[in-house]
Amino acid sequence: LWGQETHRSSIDRYKWYAQELAMSGLVGRDDYVKRGAYTFRSGYDHTIELLGLAEPPTAIVAASDEIAAGALAAAANKSVSVPRDLSVVCARNTPLGFDTWPDLTSYDLGTEALCARATRLLISELEDKASKPHMIRIDLAFHERGSSAPAPKI
Repeated sequence: LWGQETHRSSIDRYKWYAQELAMSGLVGRDDYVKRGAYTFRSGYDHTIELLGLAEPPTAIVAASDEIAAGALAAAANKSVSVPRDLSVVCARNTPLGFDTWPDLTSYDLGTEALCARATRLLISELEDKASKPHMIRIDLAFHERGSSAPAPKI
């Protein structure tokens, strides 16, 4: 479940998702990919749509905790058990992920580390006008919680 296509983060997160599928040898289905907004309502509405398919997904990857929270609510509305019948994983790892039931499995995108590093670089740039641009790598952290489980046997 995407956020807005006008946001660079949506495009980047979708590329990451597609790469991970390919590296795992899995084939994605176009009817499972939903573009929306970074909102609870978008996650809810798209999950209701996905759960209505003849072959609903067994997992949802949401671009944010807000979208994932909406997906959890939709699953509850349709009496779909998370994580037994449907896993929900998201990107962000905000405090909202601990306010849902079950707690959200998520990737921490390293926002705090990135901001701290960018601040140090900015200060360094201000102090040393001759510094050169360089790339920063921030590793992701995966937090497995209650919203994910192995895929159900079909």
